Amino acid sequence: MKASKVLISTILIILLLVVYSASMKFIKNEDFIGSYYSVNIKQNIAIEICGTATRIIDQKDDETIISNIDSMIVVDDAIYGISKERYFLLALSNRKVVYCSNPMEQYSKYNLSSPMEFYREKTRYIDIIGRIILVGCIFFIIKIGFFNASKKTKVVER
Repeated sequence: MKASKVLISTILIILLLVVYSASMKFIKNEDFIGSYYSVNIKQNIAIEICGTATRIIDQKDDETIISNIDSMIVVDDAIYGISKERYFLLALSNRKVVYCSNPMEQYSKYNLSSPMEFYREKTRYIDIIGRIILVGCIFFIIKIGFFNASKKTKVVER
């Protein structure tokens, strides 16, 4: 009986790890190969990273607003960054894009980051919550399977 509970608990932990990794890929909008990532910036506007190609898309119309983004930052209601060696400013409220060849002074105080760094920052809380739940489930399975399997029941005679 003890060995079967330990075996079942071990199988449950392995199954939990597989389900965890698959569900995190689904929740974070990743593919299973690890070459496609997507995260919403604002309603109906998302950034997609597919290999080395990065673009900001309008999900409602399924059209590309800006492509080939090297670095960017989301500030208030705008996205500022570098695309194809040109600076751009995308106003999120009206989805208008302005390109220029020199950096814009009002955004020079911000540190631009790569789109992948932006994605990791936006999905960090999902990773933290997921790991907390995973560790809690593993401890629960260990407590139920391993420790309860080692407890002996006492028979009380009258």
